[in-house]
Order: sequence, then C-alpha cells, then structure tokens
Amino acid sequence: MNLAIVELVSVLVPGAVFVLSIPVYIARCLYKGIPRDREMEARGGSALIGLHVRHYFVWLVTPLWRLFVATGVRADSVTLGAALLGGGANQHGRALKPETVTMMFQPHYRPDPRLAGMGLAFFRADLDGHLGVEHDGILPGFDAQIFLAPEDGVAVMAFANGAKRGMHWLTPEADRLVRRLIGVPSPMIRADVAHHPEVWADLVGRYRFLSHATDPARFAIGSGARVTVRRGQPMVRLRSPIPALRKGFVLHPDDPADPYAFRVELPWFGIGTARVVFSRDPAGVVTALHGDFGSMSFHKVNRGVS
Repeated sequence: MNLAIVELVSVLVPGAVFVLSIPVYIARCLYKGIPRDREMEARGGSALIGLHVRHYFVWLVTPLWRLFVATGVRADSVTLGAALLGGGANQHGRALKPETVTMMFQPHYRPDPRLAGMGLAFFRADLDGHLGVEHDGILPGFDAQIFLAPEDGVAVMAFANGAKRGMHWLTPEADRLVRRLIGVPSPMIRADVAHHPEVWADLVGRYRFLSHATDPARFAIGSGARVTVRRGQPMVRLRSPIPALRKGFVLHPDDPADPYAFRVELPWFGIGTARVVFSRDPAGVVTALHGDFGSMSFHKVNRGVS
C-alpha cells in the first residue's frame, strides 16, 4: 500500500473517532450526567487541561482499555524499548529494518540547524552531543514517557497513573535520568556568556505562532509571542491564556559565538530550561523565533521594525 495512503488513514481514522465522540459524550452527559471519577475529582484539573476535559478523556479510553483486558492484549513497553535500541528487533524477532529505525531518529523537521528537530514519531534532543529521542503520552491521568539515547544503548520508560500534572514533569524527569545514565550534565543557564545589547533592537517585535488552526497547542500557547526589553533584559512573552506563559521569560545568552542563541527557565512546569534561537534572512534581518520545546516556531510579523 502507498505510504501516503497509510499516513492519511492513520491520521484521519483517529481524528474521526475523536471528533465523532465529542457529540456522543455531550449527549451522554445531557442524558445521564457527567461520568465522574472520585479519584480524578480529588486530583482536580491542571494548568492546561481542566477537570471536565479529563473526565471526557477517561470516558473515551475506558472502553478500549476494557477491550484489551478482555482479549488479553498487553503492551510490553520494555520489549518495545529493546526493539528500538536493537535496530527494530528484540528477542521475539524483527519488526522493522535497521535503516527504518535510523530514518525514524533522523531530523525530518528542523526549523533551525541549532535545534535538534523532530524525527518520525519521535522528538529529538541534544544530550550534550549525544542523540536523544523521546515521545510522551499525555492522556490526563495516564501519563507515559519513552526516552532513548540510541547511540548509548539506554532506554527509559516512565509511567505515572493518576499523577498530578504529570504531563508537565514526566518528560524532563526522564531526560534527567537518561543524562545521568550516559554521564552528561543537564543544560543550565550560563553565567559566563555576555549579553549583546546591539542585537536587541533586531529581536524586539511581535511573532505569530506557526500552527494549524485546529492544533491543540494553540489553546495553551496562544496566537503568538512578543519580544521586549524590560529592566535591561530581553524577554519573550506568549500571548497565552495561561498566566505563567503570559508573564514571560528572560532570554539568557547561551552561546558566546552566537548572539542570537538564548536559553529560558521554565520553573513553573518543572521542565528546567529550554533553548530559544532567532533565525535571520540573508540580509541579516530577524525573521523567526524557534524553541526546542516541540520544535515550535514563531514568525516575526513586523520584520525590520524594532
């Protein structure tokens, strides 16, 4: 079967199930009331997903979970990790060719060469010169994380059922654990790199978030960002409904040889730090802002205007 057809079906079928389930869930709530879970109500909502949305996701996934239990289907995550580290094979046989796994880990989307970018089904990470690939599962109440350092033969599988705001802290915790296992430090805000105020006027301005209109990230990130200089420091603020994101982040210089590379602190979500870089056109004009958190990009609206 044509690969494009497979990709289209893999997107349309889950999307159709998700969209069609919404009116069914609404009708169910109107007829029988909201399906409530005592443990979930005790945990409450999160900064990104409210309690009612969590009720919906649990209602949606419960029948599938019961079907797996009834039919004896069990996902062996350790076996999956071993297969990914083994070039697509483990003790049970081969599922993928080695070159296919290698292709999955390569950057297929990278808005800027200073960022790790995204592979096929995996986010990429730069672990102090070592390749890292990861993917999360953020169904509210059922958080999961797979994080690999394939060139070092290390895989971490993490699960946190019922964890409060697990979607915020599980990935960075897995990242720190992988770094510890391969012996590399976590990235920190650097105090030894000087600011370059001469480029700040090029950075200042409004940036539009590059995403599809139906991208769920728009609900959290908002429509864009604004770069300003406040109290002698460059800052980036997201036009987000979430106060912690709207408050903004200080842009700390991250590379002594690159005045357009920065790092921001994300203490509210337990993420630690994230890299932010500004790209320029051949004339040297700043055109976009890129972050290594999900390879998000923001294109400058008022180019050449400070």
